[in-house]
Amino acid sequence: MLRYANRTILGSQEEQPSSTLRSTKKVTNNVNQFNQVLGTLLNRLRNDASKGDSRLKFATGNDSYGSFGSIYAFAQCSPDFSQRNCFNCLGDFISEKIPSGSTNNTGAQILGPSCKLRYEDYLFYNDVSSPSSPPPSAPPSGKY
Repeated sequence: MLRYANRTILGSQEEQPSSTLRSTKKVTNNVNQFNQVLGTLLNRLRNDASKGDSRLKFATGNDSYGSFGSIYAFAQCSPDFSQRNCFNCLGDFISEKIPSGSTNNTGAQILGPSCKLRYEDYLFYNDVSSPSSPPPSAPPSGKY
């Protein structure tokens, strides 16, 4: 997302303009369990993303709802945000755009100038949960 203004925008929380895109595919089984798992997952990612440093305020994760499927999600804030601003921005999106118990869409994206959320019933991001191995150390130099 590109953001520009004729005033200082660093660290200022702005939720408008925002856009919500929802999947047309619907959850048909265990809707209540889906909504509960989705809410818990998004709130966990909200906490994780808001704790990021000034370079990256981003979190991904997934959870399953019974034997019916999995939910994959991410949360992201502008890296210049304070922990509190990020937490509040994502929280506002969760409570206003994805009200508890009222969604049965299998996916949605909520995009704003300061933060964004996305969830889907498929893996849509690169899973980097397993850090790559460090490169092998160089052999010692010097005389033997």
